Amino acid sequence: MILMSQNSLLDEGRDPELDAWYIEHLTNMSSVPGIFSAQRFKTATAGFPRTVALYSVVSERAFDHPFYKKIKGFGVLTPYINEREHHVDLFEGLDAAPIADDADRLLLANRDRPKGPIAGIPFIWLKCVGRDFSTPHRGIAVVSADHVPVLDDSVAVYRPVTIRFEGSVGDSLGNLSENRDGA
Repeated sequence: MILMSQNSLLDEGRDPELDAWYIEHLTNMSSVPGIFSAQRFKTATAGFPRTVALYSVVSERAFDHPFYKKIKGFGVLTPYINEREHHVDLFEGLDAAPIADDADRLLLANRDRPKGPIAGIPFIWLKCVGRDFSTPHRGIAVVSADHVPVLDDSVAVYRPVTIRFEGSVGDSLGNLSENRDGA
C-alpha cells in the first residue's frame, strides 16, 4: 500500500522551513512499525499540490501505532498549510512506493476509473482505499528526467527533493503483516 500526502503552502516563502521540517518527519515516518519507506517530491505543474510525500505501508494498522499518532501532521507549520490542497490518501495496487532518484520524475494522474498508458507511458493505476478519498484512482509512473513526454494538464510531473528514507522491513512487518486474502 502507498500513503500519499499532498500539500502546498499558503506562503511559498516558508518553503525552506517546510523542507527542513520534512527531513526529520520522513526519517520519523520511515521508523514507524508498518511504514518502511518515505520520500518527498515537488512539482511546478499548475493545478496540483506543490509537494507529495510517498510512504510504503504494510497495513492500515500502522496508523494505530502510538509513534505514528505522535508524529502525524505538520506540527508548528500547520497554520501555513493550504488545506484546499492538502490530501492524504491510502492506495492499493503496489506493495511499495516506486523508487525514484534525481535522474527520475514521478508522474501522477487522478481519474475516476483506471486508464491505460498516457502519452505512451504505462501507468500503474492505484485504487484509493482510505483517508481523504480525494480521487478514486491515481495513476503513477516513474520515467527518466531526460525522457518526460509532452503531457496534458491532467498529469503532474514531480521531481524528488529528498532521498528515499528506508525503514526496516523486518521490524515494520512485526504484528502488522496480514494475509493478503484478508484472513
